Amino acid sequence: MSTNGSCCDTCNSKIPKYHPKLFCSLCNLQKHHKCQKLSKKDAAHIVSSTSHWICRDCIFDILPVGACSRAKNRKLGDGASTVKFKASCHSCGGLSYSPKNVRVCPWCDNTCHAKCVNDSLGCNKCCENIIPGFHVHAYQLLNLDYNQRNSNLYNPYDYDIMHNQIGDLIANEEENNSMWNDISQFLTKCKYKQPNSICYPKSDQLNILSLNIRSLYKNITLIADNITAFAKYDVLCFNETNCRTDKLPNGIVDLTIEGFHPPIVQAPFRGSGRGGGLAIYISENVCSNDDIIPIDLGSELRSPNGEFLFVKIKECKKTKITVVVGNVYRSPSTNTGNFNELFEQVLQRLSRHSKKHVLIMGDFNIDLLKHPGRNGHSALIPLL
Repeated sequence: MSTNGSCCDTCNSKIPKYHPKLFCSLCNLQKHHKCQKLSKKDAAHIVSSTSHWICRDCIFDILPVGACSRAKNRKLGDGASTVKFKASCHSCGGLSYSPKNVRVCPWCDNTCHAKCVNDSLGCNKCCENIIPGFHVHAYQLLNLDYNQRNSNLYNPYDYDIMHNQIGDLIANEEENNSMWNDISQFLTKCKYKQPNSICYPKSDQLNILSLNIRSLYKNITLIADNITAFAKYDVLCFNETNCRTDKLPNGIVDLTIEGFHPPIVQAPFRGSGRGGGLAIYISENVCSNDDIIPIDLGSELRSPNGEFLFVKIKECKKTKITVVVGNVYRSPSTNTGNFNELFEQVLQRLSRHSKKHVLIMGDFNIDLLKHPGRNGHSALIPLL
């Protein structure tokens, strides 16, 4: 069976280059494995084998398979189809994959994202043409500097803010204050920005998003509808995914995001699949799929005290640099001291990567503002 071609005959969507491409032996048409109710692994086995394969459409035409469901679709009319919903937004040009997220502009009568329609005012595009200064911000009207606008965001590490100085002094100030000041100065230099002000990364930059998503499977459609915002990042680190791929209808295929390689997913420690779980997406612009290598930390470090997922990216952005990205999640119900001990063991396991660029992010559920008063919080600082 050949692997040429790019579009599925059933859903008319483009087949990613890393997905197996199936060709029916009867109709000689190309099919997407998801449209054929096949897993990616089974489809790859069919492509690699020399045996003949027949698609579902041809089987339905020959055998009375699924006759009841097809008769039901005929009763519902031509609108009932197995093809997924897909609509283009007139305002932003993005795609929507759910009818619930589509609205009709009352002015131009075009379909748009629900977020792109301002009720009776119409879509953003119509508002730009009708309302003068629609996108003008208050800080621009007042001739304020953009950096001054950003300074209004709360920085918990800026000691110049008065309410950050409230509390007891650090114990053994002479010994610990120099280290704490170095960390504070580093964190103060961080550029806090609104998500809509994030720009696409340059060739020498690596944009990473860390987000507690609270169920990846339930929010995957929302991510697809806002792909233009997520495409600004090179790496997506999601924690508390509450997701087990073996319990999804189509496995990991249900979690794919356009423009990103198949995700590296770690199931939650709990057998129920609730509470915890990690996932890392890497953009196709960063490297090839073969250059993404998950790091095995060993089964002995799988613990309810914390979840860790590390991935090595070789030749990051077509350079000779190797980057290690880590995703961490700690449940607020777990003991902070036990988490710190586990975290220290993980860092020791990663010591062989000490000469590489190691980036660690996630949801630690630890308030660094309580650093002076809690031993568990203060013990995390030296580890970092």
